[in-house]
Amino acid sequence: MLLLTAWSRRVFSWVPVPPARLAAGTPAGLLPPTVWWLVADAWVVSFVALAFGRYYRTAQVIAALGIVPDLVWLLQGGFTRAFHGPSLGPWAFWVLLNLAPVLAMTAFHRDTPPDARWPWLLALVTAYLLVAVPLTALQTSGHSAWVPDTAGLFCVLTALACLAHVPRAWSRQAAGSGVWSLTLTLLAAQAGAYRVLSLTDYLHDPHQVQVSLAELLILVLAVALIVPDAIRAQAAVHAPPRPRQGYPR
Repeated sequence: MLLLTAWSRRVFSWVPVPPARLAAGTPAGLLPPTVWWLVADAWVVSFVALAFGRYYRTAQVIAALGIVPDLVWLLQGGFTRAFHGPSLGPWAFWVLLNLAPVLAMTAFHRDTPPDARWPWLLALVTAYLLVAVPLTALQTSGHSAWVPDTAGLFCVLTALACLAHVPRAWSRQAAGSGVWSLTLTLLAAQAGAYRVLSLTDYLHDPHQVQVSLAELLILVLAVALIVPDAIRAQAAVHAPPRPRQGYPR
């Protein structure tokens, strides 16, 4: 968002004019472009603060403030823009990809055991290098039709994460695999819900509906491979503690 906003505003005078599709994707209206720059930075700052483990409250406040502009954008156009026809996509995006992560942050508090920070920080950089950069390159090269929409990208990336986790999920000796399986299953449920709700944006485009259903099918097949491990992890959490066996004297 930060790169596309700056590009559409011709901050980079030495690069060609961005394609119309990219320029149209920049939110406009009552809020100035600077707000969207800050929103793009806010999510990164919130993630980094959460990864360091000592700034949970700061991360929660920044993330909560970061989702307000999107809500203002939705309400600014009234329900006319957000619910043009039967579309639920814009509101599904805000609820599932903005509000839900902020609510999930409430699980982090002072007593939360600290986690290894560098794998998460490395994951942030890797995501930009392996996802954001290639997608932007495809869009700028004129092959934007090859790039899935947000819901489709969410499904594909989650499916790849599930497939990458399959060896650990099927290995009973892998430590912590159940927690990751449960996490990826919940993430897949969120991605699937967003894909289904966003289908209302394409009721006039049968081809896009077929592509969306294919993305949803790929996600379902991938997450099905790790669901048994997630179920075992959930059952282990709720299992009553085993009684200690004593020896008769």
